Amino acid sequence: MSSPRKIWIAAFGSLCFVLFLPLGFCAEPEPPRGVVIDESADMLVPPAALGDATDFEIAQTPCKIRFSVVEGCDPFPEDNRGNWSSWSESILASDGYYYSAISDHRGVDGRTFIVRYDPKTGEQTEVFHSDKLFHNQPGTYGHGKLHGRLDEYPQGFLMAATYWGIPPLDTKFRGERWTGPIPGGRLIRVNLAEAKTEDLGVPFERDSWPMFATDTRRGIFHAIGYDGHYLAYDLKAGQPLYAALPPPNIHWFERATLVDEDTGRCFSNSAERVVKYDPETNQITYTETDLPDNPLSDEHPPSIRCYTRRRNSEGAYLCHLMDGTIIRFFPDTEKVEKVDLNWGKGYYCTSSPISPGDRYLYYTVDVHGSAYAHGSPIVQYDLEKGRRKVLCFLHPYYQKKYGYVFGGSYSMVLSEDGSQLFITMNGKFRGDVEKGESFGDPTFMLVDIPASERIE
Repeated sequence: MSSPRKIWIAAFGSLCFVLFLPLGFCAEPEPPRGVVIDESADMLVPPAALGDATDFEIAQTPCKIRFSVVEGCDPFPEDNRGNWSSWSESILASDGYYYSAISDHRGVDGRTFIVRYDPKTGEQTEVFHSDKLFHNQPGTYGHGKLHGRLDEYPQGFLMAATYWGIPPLDTKFRGERWTGPIPGGRLIRVNLAEAKTEDLGVPFERDSWPMFATDTRRGIFHAIGYDGHYLAYDLKAGQPLYAALPPPNIHWFERATLVDEDTGRCFSNSAERVVKYDPETNQITYTETDLPDNPLSDEHPPSIRCYTRRRNSEGAYLCHLMDGTIIRFFPDTEKVEKVDLNWGKGYYCTSSPISPGDRYLYYTVDVHGSAYAHGSPIVQYDLEKGRRKVLCFLHPYYQKKYGYVFGGSYSMVLSEDGSQLFITMNGKFRGDVEKGESFGDPTFMLVDIPASERIE
């Protein structure tokens, strides 16, 4: 028979569970299973870390967010650990599904895969896996990253190219773990209807492709290699138009392949000067245009980092520079106009869609691991008013509820009608520690933007 004291302790423990569990005092937050839905005014409250900042507005109505963990991110062996994450720009394809690439960021045994996300059910389907397509043998150099922009060409097919997770010449492998041949990045094409991927081979030996985009009108695949080679590949003919280093006086910035389908030209920068590849002349040349400096920060040079997929009604692409400056770039005249800083003093941003009526840009900031330091805001920038509005602060809400801390996103896609944001998030389930690693557990978010917050 239990003693009165034991009965009293058990009763008190049960009372604690009932009274305090809803407040989070007796249980650690747990990762979600399947798709969870959140819609809370708590995400409209600025985190304390922002202090009394007044350079943004806050939405009046909370977003509804569907949140789920990316499947297929298998554990790593202790002697070759990677970092599951998403580094490419995703796509909402013509079949209505969202496609995103997930990579393990390794060299030896490196893996990457593309997953199809169903916005109606949240179901995930693998449509490409590097090990299964390329039959990499254990202990050999793999394909640890897919880092460019997924494009649809022709309709019903996705184009992409692989990239080393860790460059083979990195000191980590020189003379220690890697002495084999250096693999080239491979060109792939995903058949959406059959959910199968075709290996189109190595378009250029030895180099691999940290940035790429496809001119879907002409069928030209543009890419910039880790070792600096520029690739313009004719997908119809199955052969390169240009596959070489740029001229000696030009260093093509390896994080920009702004393809303008009206002219067929691809743009980047060399130092602050805008450069271009023109398929009509098959040459890389300087333009007469310089990029503007950020007056508040010298953390990054003024290099083009991300850009809208299409021109706006004025004939311009909206671009974020590495230093957080937003510009308009007009490919017809090859001129730029400075718009604003994206957040505070200007922060790193890698994906930024534009609304159907060209009024709003969407993005998050400081995305290489530190988005949580700003509250992981989903920002809507009003190009008419020149004003930022936060649709939601994801941090610390998701940390308190699920133990998830957001590192940032390289993949943000807006639906055709402007009502939904599809986001692949890099983050980490790591409890209530404010600092530390915030990559490793990629997730999907589908954000329903209230109609009252996106009037055009």
